Amino acid sequence: MAAITEMDPTEFAYGDMYFTTYMNQVPYQLENELTELPQEFAFSAGEGRIRNKIYMHRALIRLYDHLGKNTSPFEKLEHYPKIYQRDTRSPCANDRCLFLTNKHSFPDVRLFRYKPYINISESEQIHESYYKTQHFIEFPYSHAVDGKDWTAWKSKENIHANDYIGLDLLLPMHVPLTFHLVVDHKPDYFGAQSVEISNDGLNWVKQSSIPIDIHKVSRTSDGRKTPVISATFHIQNTGFRFVRVLSNRNFDFGFGVYDFSFHADMKSIQKKP
Repeated sequence: MAAITEMDPTEFAYGDMYFTTYMNQVPYQLENELTELPQEFAFSAGEGRIRNKIYMHRALIRLYDHLGKNTSPFEKLEHYPKIYQRDTRSPCANDRCLFLTNKHSFPDVRLFRYKPYINISESEQIHESYYKTQHFIEFPYSHAVDGKDWTAWKSKENIHANDYIGLDLLLPMHVPLTFHLVVDHKPDYFGAQSVEISNDGLNWVKQSSIPIDIHKVSRTSDGRKTPVISATFHIQNTGFRFVRVLSNRNFDFGFGVYDFSFHADMKSIQKKP
């Protein structure tokens, strides 16, 4: 690939930027809460950010030029799952699951056009002017599954019919499970939703007659108490890997998820002969 694109030796030092760009795919991004280590001379600190953007831009120009020449090594079709089929958002804090939702936090990339390309700083300015990112920074996906009572993921858009939140449990579950959900929703939300399970994340089976225990509680953040709803439900079926809570109608409020977690239903296990 380097020989075909005629990369110079200096560019190899920034190979990670070229590798990602040359894939010619929208990256499948998982958001997670990270703690940045203080490094005065970090590679991407200060002038390093500008330097990184320069090489990202060079990679984009090379890719664009070679696509125009129909150079064979570059992928020209979008891989499955395509960007708007993706719903995995963040790993759970205990690494036992992945948080799922069809709600996107960023605008549709198809709204933006580049003629034929622009530099990275211009791209950032265009996106920032269209869509303020502060909401995503304050209420990211990972806050739904970080195990902290005082943090939450909140969607900017209201909940619509067929919107959902869920978990990928990573492996088929061979024991009954209890799920715990804490949300900042109006009480009627739980009268218009369905609990569904799946083996593959594509084909879903509605779980009928699952009682949901609902209690009003509060969460404290920055000295302020927020009234929320704590809901618990049990799934006796086994062998499934995915679970989701699907909305059956439109609401005038968005998702506000403080916790979505699960544990083995020990009472059901002990009752088995």
